Amino acid sequence: MTLIPKTIGVQEQTCPPSQHHFKFQVHLDSKGPWTDYTLQTLQPLKSVSPSLQEAMSHPPMEELLLPSTGQRHTVICYGLKTTGLELVDEIVQIGGTVGQANLFSQYIVPATRRIHPDMTKIISLQVLDDGKGLQDLQSNTLMDTIDERSALENFLSWLEEVKGNTDGIILANYDSNSLEIPVLLIALRRHSLTDCFKHIVIGFCNTYAIFLADLKIRNYTLQALYEQFIGRQA
Repeated sequence: MTLIPKTIGVQEQTCPPSQHHFKFQVHLDSKGPWTDYTLQTLQPLKSVSPSLQEAMSHPPMEELLLPSTGQRHTVICYGLKTTGLELVDEIVQIGGTVGQANLFSQYIVPATRRIHPDMTKIISLQVLDDGKGLQDLQSNTLMDTIDERSALENFLSWLEEVKGNTDGIILANYDSNSLEIPVLLIALRRHSLTDCFKHIVIGFCNTYAIFLADLKIRNYTLQALYEQFIGRQA
């Protein structure tokens, strides 16, 4: 794996350039997952050229990547649940896993005290009437919650612990809306945690683009992929 700089041509947001030179691109020797985001744009790269799509292959199964630079990076699978499907929406759950035993999960009461009704149907979470907690509608359970800043600080502490003596973390997710990465970056910036994040995380990988280019099936939901590879419903 090599890390290579890239600038993407999308409209920039109004962020002070001196504070936000924050670029990531993960490129597995032209054969694997890659993506590029900056805090200046806060917009995901939604498409890739046909030649790059053809070059994409399934990501390696190893949790520790040994790139051609000689550096060692730990791959962590992470995911967010948000109050909606816009960049301005808030995080209500952040989670991650490396291996099967080392898990992180934290629920957050959004500052707006509101989850869009359509999103509630998807994530099965709603804010309590008093705005002080979250309820899981599937299990009818009240979730333990903290504020957004504390949740992000806990997430960074967990990432630092998992990173260990490797050269950095690569955060991998599966996001058909290309929303989770910019929402996470915006939240980190909101609480002045970007610099801490940059010391730990060196890149992102949205595996949705890989499956989309490399696997021809009717739909690309996680349920469909699970059935495709495992052969039964989750």
